[in-house]
Amino acid sequence: MDKDTVIDLLPEPRRLKAGRGWQWYVQGFKLFRRQPGMWIVLALQFLVLALLASVLPAVAAIAYTLVSPVLSAGLFLAAKQCDIGNKVGPLDLFAAFKSEVKPLLRIGFINVLAVLLVTVLLSLFGNQGSLADITPGTLPTPEQMKSLYLHTSLNLILMTPMICAVWFAPALVLFEGYTPLEAMKLSFTGVCRNWQAFLVSGLITIVLCVFSAFTLLLGLLIVLPVMMLMQYAAYQEIFEVTPIGIDGASAC
Repeated sequence: MDKDTVIDLLPEPRRLKAGRGWQWYVQGFKLFRRQPGMWIVLALQFLVLALLASVLPAVAAIAYTLVSPVLSAGLFLAAKQCDIGNKVGPLDLFAAFKSEVKPLLRIGFINVLAVLLVTVLLSLFGNQGSLADITPGTLPTPEQMKSLYLHTSLNLILMTPMICAVWFAPALVLFEGYTPLEAMKLSFTGVCRNWQAFLVSGLITIVLCVFSAFTLLLGLLIVLPVMMLMQYAAYQEIFEVTPIGIDGASAC
């Protein structure tokens, strides 16, 4: 049986109601309360690595994009351990490097190719603005704001399909044993099929981030780990064999 036939026979992700987007946050917060200190540590580790990749040379950013599915898999592993009542440790972010690292790196490699392709496509629109073009301590000019908005919008539009494909792929490789392409197809289908629930969770994320700004961003110490655990809750309901939430309630 060829690979295309195998992919076509993959199980269909569940279609959930829009309100589950809120419930994913509720379930994520319940997991967070079990070990809040350690989840804050894990979230800060992930955030620091992402920030370093954004300010270091392009090679570092490419390297981070390559290994980001491995780090995401580590977070999924930690969430599952927390879900079944086990203790989570600070090194759990890197736990996936000891397991299915090769297929996870293949997902990262495909993601790197997508980023490079989008960069080439954006270059066709000329020199697009970036935060680096704004002089520190000064307000951006209207032209800079317009260029930055155009660049960011186009980048988001072009990268959205890849974001959907990668969103659950590490967990599907890690927990279900799918190949990278199978996992990415399932992830893309799962996100698209539940776009209403993801819209709800996305709006909640925006609201929480806005409120965090009024706490000198200290609120992000809770919002960030809950967002990570929300991703696990969504995976559990959309792809797990038994459709139950973390709290044992029906996901349908």
